[in-house]
Amino acid sequence: MPKSANSIADIILRSGLVDEMQMKAALAKQQQWGGSLALILAETGTVTEDALIELLGDKLRIAVMHLGNRPKDAAALAKLDAEFCEQHGVFPVQVKNRSLTLGMYNPADIATIDEAQLRAGMRVVPVLVSETEVRNAILKHYRHQQPEVQSSRVVKALRRSHQTSEYEMPMELQTTGMAEPLELPEEAPDESTQAAWSAGTDGLSADDLSRIEEAQQHQEKTASIMRALTELLEEKGLLTNRQR
Repeated sequence: MPKSANSIADIILRSGLVDEMQMKAALAKQQQWGGSLALILAETGTVTEDALIELLGDKLRIAVMHLGNRPKDAAALAKLDAEFCEQHGVFPVQVKNRSLTLGMYNPADIATIDEAQLRAGMRVVPVLVSETEVRNAILKHYRHQQPEVQSSRVVKALRRSHQTSEYEMPMELQTTGMAEPLELPEEAPDESTQAAWSAGTDGLSADDLSRIEEAQQHQEKTASIMRALTELLEEKGLLTNRQR
């Protein structure tokens, strides 16, 4: 386990995922504002936070855990308060065999581990978790709020939903004239999409994410058809002013 942030920086640099200039800028930002080096580097857009976490877990030989689909453990949450978790960037995952599994984005922080053991009254077993997932878990399980920023694993799944195929205009809409201008209904997400987004994506299963993707694909296809229809009606001068 590393003794300082420089050890983590060295591991990432040797991986070739970022260059020396990016690392220097990230270390300066970390010194000024705190936070995990993995998240700061991910904000550059050249590498994902999850990729760096997996790299560090492998090189440091420490277990990597993803919190998105894990149910809360009330016994674990009771061991540490929200303020401590927010201040130190940790999240109590579970109590088992008289030990507390503690998600951390800096498992080299021995002082935090020692303090967590004193507060919990039991041995602490650290696991490596991305800062985004730690913060999301605190918001969800302590503050009862939906996180605004998703981990790159969830974002990647949602981005795939926008890769939809083009649809041709239905034959019944390919007409040369209409008796009266048409008023088009305003576009709105279908009920399944609205329900999925109102509930948030953090904590959903793979099946849930798949259903969200299918709903978004359906919405995108519908929007594509509506755009094509709008363009056709505008071209023929049949669209009322309200829809322009």
